[in-house]
Amino acid sequence: MSNQTDHDRTPSAPRPRPQFGELATPEEQRAAIAVPIDAAAAESVPVADVPAKDVPETLAEQKVTRAKQSRGEQKETADGGVRAPVDRFASWALLGVGLFNILTSSSALIDLPAAITQFFAADGLDPYGPVLAGRVLGIGALVVNVALWILTLMIVQRRVNAGRTSWWIPIVVGVAANVILLVCVGAAMMIDPSVLDYVQRMSGATP
Repeated sequence: MSNQTDHDRTPSAPRPRPQFGELATPEEQRAAIAVPIDAAAAESVPVADVPAKDVPETLAEQKVTRAKQSRGEQKETADGGVRAPVDRFASWALLGVGLFNILTSSSALIDLPAAITQFFAADGLDPYGPVLAGRVLGIGALVVNVALWILTLMIVQRRVNAGRTSWWIPIVVGVAANVILLVCVGAAMMIDPSVLDYVQRMSGATP
């Protein structure tokens, strides 16, 4: 009985330490479960450069930008408000001058042969000869002048409504209309033999 008790009290041999399990130290556990980091995945992701224009402005910069835009719009409005009435008045005045010239010259252009005969009557020239050709040239010049005036009116009206400068348009078209008128009247004179002879004598081309 006593032998058995002594045997039970005898300390047993120490249990061998397991290679894996709860007896592993925290350092050993971390070393055992550590996963190697992929070198390719560890590389830093390149960050694209953000253009300066895409960078949002600060509140102060936005206020400065709005102030500049407001001043520019006010200046343009003021300049346009001063120029618009002057430009409109000049455009309509020039159109009125053009219409007056058409009305005063229409009677002579409708019957251009009679106007040429009356013009040279004091110089003792014979009556105008090629009446039909003279009338065609006179009416053609009148039609072209009226068409150019109507076209000018439409262009000026459109530009005035759009707030654009238009005073120069009647001047340009007026110069073109006068050139056409002089060409037609000069051609009508040159096709008449008596007028042509008179012009040559006055210029000293013939003895």
